[in-house]
Order: sequence, then C-alpha cells, then structure tokens
Amino acid sequence: MRKLLVLLLLLTAGRAAAFEPIQFLVYGDMPYSMDGKPVLLTDGRSDQQVFDQDLRPMMRDHPAPFIIHAGDLGRPETSCSDADLERHLGYWRGFGKPVFYTIGDNDWIDCIRSVIPGGPKPPLERLARIRELLFSDAALASYQPTRPGWTVRHDVGGLREDTAWSTDNPAFAFLELHIVSSCDGRDTTGKQPCKMVPEPAMDAETKALIEDAAERVRRNLVALREAYAQAEAQHRVMLVIAIQADMFGKPADDAKHPADIWERCKTQLEFKPFCDVLPELAAAFSGSTLLIHGDTSAYCLEELPIPAKAGQKFWRLNAPGDFGEIDADVVTIAAGADGKPNVSVTGLLSDKPPPSSCDQAQYAFKQNGSSPAYPRRR
Repeated sequence: MRKLLVLLLLLTAGRAAAFEPIQFLVYGDMPYSMDGKPVLLTDGRSDQQVFDQDLRPMMRDHPAPFIIHAGDLGRPETSCSDADLERHLGYWRGFGKPVFYTIGDNDWIDCIRSVIPGGPKPPLERLARIRELLFSDAALASYQPTRPGWTVRHDVGGLREDTAWSTDNPAFAFLELHIVSSCDGRDTTGKQPCKMVPEPAMDAETKALIEDAAERVRRNLVALREAYAQAEAQHRVMLVIAIQADMFGKPADDAKHPADIWERCKTQLEFKPFCDVLPELAAAFSGSTLLIHGDTSAYCLEELPIPAKAGQKFWRLNAPGDFGEIDADVVTIAAGADGKPNVSVTGLLSDKPPPSSCDQAQYAFKQNGSSPAYPRRR
C-alpha cells in the first residue's frame, strides 16, 4: 500500500510538472535602411527590401501566437519621427497577431543627435510621443489584440510601456521592461562611466534625462521583482524578459573588464542595479529565465551562470538585426529530457540556430564596411 501511495504521488508530481511547449517570434534593430543610406546585403537587396519582401510575409503567416520586438525601429535619423512610428504601427497591424514592443534608444534618447533631419529633438518629448502613439489604448487595441485565456497588463511598475502578459499556456510568463542603451537614456556621448546623478554644470535637459532614468530604473526594478514573485506564485516554469539594451556586451573592449559576465555588467553603472539583483531573483525562482535583448550585433543564444539551487537555468538571446544577422527568430521552449524547460532558436530565414556564445567581432559590419549576409535557407 505504501509503495502504491508513493507511486501515485510521483505520477501526480510528474503530471503537475508537465507542460505544453510554446513558440513565438522575435525581431528588432531593423530595418536600418534610409534614403541615401541603404543597408545592402550580400544578395544586393537592402535590409528594408528583405524585411518587406521576405520577413513580413513569413512572420504574418507563421503559426506562432505573438511577436516580440526587441527595440530600435530603425536608425535615429528615421525613427525619431511620428511618421516612422505610424509606419511601424502599420507593420504590426498587418501581422495579424499581438506584437509586444520594448522601446529602443534609437527611438527617443538618440534623437538628441545632430544628424537628425531638421536638427536634434528633445528626447523626453519623443518618449512622450511614443507613449502617446504606440501605447495609447487605441493603438494597443489595433496591434495587440487580446485572445481568450490571455492576460495583458500595461503600466507595470508604473511605466506605461512596461508590459506583463501570459497566454493560454499556463507554464510561461512574459515581461517587457524599458531598459535602453545610451547610458539607459541619460545621454548619447557614449562615455564610460555614465553620469548617474545631476551635476551643477549640466544643462537642464541633461539633468531631466538623468532624473527620468533614475525613476525609470526604480519602477523597472519594482516590475522585475513583481514578475518573479508572481511567476513563482503561479507555478510558471519559465519567465521570459525582453529589454532593448545589451547589458553584457559593452564596453566593446572587454579585455579591460571582468571575465565574469555579471561582474562585467556591473562595471556599467547604468546597468548595475539590474545585474545586482537578476542572478539572485533567477536563482530564487523555481523555474528558469530567458532574457531577450537587441542593441548589439553579436547574435547568439547562450546560457549565463546563476547560483542555481535546483537546476534553474538562465539564457540570454541577443536577437538578430543591428547590421549583423538580418533575420527574425523562432523561439521554442519545450521540455528537455529532464522535464525542465529548454530553449531553442532558429532563424526564420536561415532555419539555423544562433551561435552559442556572443562574439562582437563576428559581426563587424560597422567596423569594416562589409555587408551583412542574407541568411537564405539551405
């Protein structure tokens, strides 16, 4: 009788741990082509043409239930305009499935650059326009249609663009946070370390950016902790987090920075608050974590170390785009041989997996002027 009871308990535990796989699409950091400055691929077309002719129809027709956009709608010269925001709205409405967009630095903070047509634009004004045009109730209803069994919450942590959602698959929870490059929205000088607090000699606009960033970090941390707590309470097997910034791949001269990826992140003061807490939150969570970001061209899916207690894993996906791999990704999360979630990724165009480690030198388009490949299926 005792053996039978133990067997029943084991079977019940196994059924409770079982979960259905999920699949979704990821893209971002494209198209970067603009009038007079096309990003030409090895097949002679621009990345805009590949996006229009190949990727958009394939994403529309793919059975994946939703799409994650990992930030940067294009170069700042184009994405810092209302017209470009409306253009991307049209793309997203045409996909016929929910699109979850995390704001990129090209889309607002980099609007302060002198190359912007008509001159620099106040970044916080551009951020306000993004929230108005892309995150209003009417806009969200047009490109992020709800489905039976789904839960979608905006204003997570008090930021309109921070979004938490779940589908009708109860094993997974999703979170998007507004974390960007360019010193996490403080300036675009590219100098390290970033200026983290206002200084007397700063102009009013820079002071406002630093103060806005500090408040955004506070709210993002609230949202992050809440997401992990809810994922644990709801017995999720994985939390998927999407941001724009690559917190791990900069500064570019990694030889001068710690080899440990989390310590390297902490050397960048703008990202230190997140890398101070992410490993511990992930380790305390009984499930695993997938962090998706864009920002740099070092396309990869790699596993990051965390102080795991029961086999939890932490992956990061540096999505395609950014002058590197011009593609979108099909992300599949399914049970591995051990019953725990396993992440696999293939290019929608290439049908190939990304590299298993991020190598900035592998995609050196910006440095040597070479063309990114058109990743045709073979």
